[in-house]
Amino acid sequence: MKKRYLSRMTILSVFLFSSLFIAGCGGSGGGTAPAVNTHVIVQLQTAGSNYLVDGMTVSIQKVGGSVVLTGVTGTNGIVSIPVAHTGDYHVIQVDGVDSTTLVEGSEAGREFVKSNPIANPYPNLTYTFGGSFPTVSVTALGSDYMVNATVPSINKVIVIKVDSVTSAADGTSTVQAGMGSFMGRVMISNISSSDANLGLRIVSNINSNRLMLYGNSTAMTDTYFYGGVPDTQTHTGFIDTYNQAGPIYFEASGTASGDWALGYNLTTTQMKTRGIASQYTNFPGFDGGISGSHSVLSTWSTVGGSGHTYKYDYRIFGFVTYGVII
Repeated sequence: MKKRYLSRMTILSVFLFSSLFIAGCGGSGGGTAPAVNTHVIVQLQTAGSNYLVDGMTVSIQKVGGSVVLTGVTGTNGIVSIPVAHTGDYHVIQVDGVDSTTLVEGSEAGREFVKSNPIANPYPNLTYTFGGSFPTVSVTALGSDYMVNATVPSINKVIVIKVDSVTSAADGTSTVQAGMGSFMGRVMISNISSSDANLGLRIVSNINSNRLMLYGNSTAMTDTYFYGGVPDTQTHTGFIDTYNQAGPIYFEASGTASGDWALGYNLTTTQMKTRGIASQYTNFPGFDGGISGSHSVLSTWSTVGGSGHTYKYDYRIFGFVTYGVII
């Protein structure tokens, strides 16, 4: 009796072990197949050389597929994106990092350098490949496949200063920022004026060239540019559709020795740009510096005297273009 009992227990144990082994193997019974380690590796390039820019989001897509796969470049300008299927893959887009809401001191912003003349002052965050895509063929799973993707030059965007300002009783105020002249962008929002005599300057580092914005207690209204030697006044147009609660953007990109653009609320309504290059309308860079008479922004009353109170919030950004290491 004892031998028969042991024999039955042995047979049952073997049966259970075999069942568990078969179930664990998965096979064609609906189990999950083991992952295969396969990557599309994208190297950013510009001007024919590897572009060592981190923080850029690269998007790829299998030809004929609908799923978009993404990854972020490291300091070598390379991103490794896992794929699960063989086939041809296109690099379809590269995106930077919007610095608009980043904290003061952040250097994480990434934008593409704009062509001259710049069309608007807004962040240039996306480069889309069209017509001809960087393409790589994944012929077998279990290997890595590399492709180069050429993109325009990229700016690192530094958040130089974020703050609010309230004028003195006579309407005057100044904002100093940066250790020296710089290219970049300013954003001005939540403007408050106690009267119809608000003047707001955006100041260049050359000849005190400056864009003047005029406003009242409900809206900004008009713009003039002062520049050249002697100081010449150029009417640069009305901005009376501006929504005072939204941000004004002004960009001096550093392209063509003085290109600039003014806009607001991320629209092209009443957009202002430099137009034809001229000493009287050039804005080569912002008047950076934290000592002496330097100022990036300032306010004043167009009628003088006391009893004027002007307030606004601002964000100041600097551009530094990444070089190419050959």
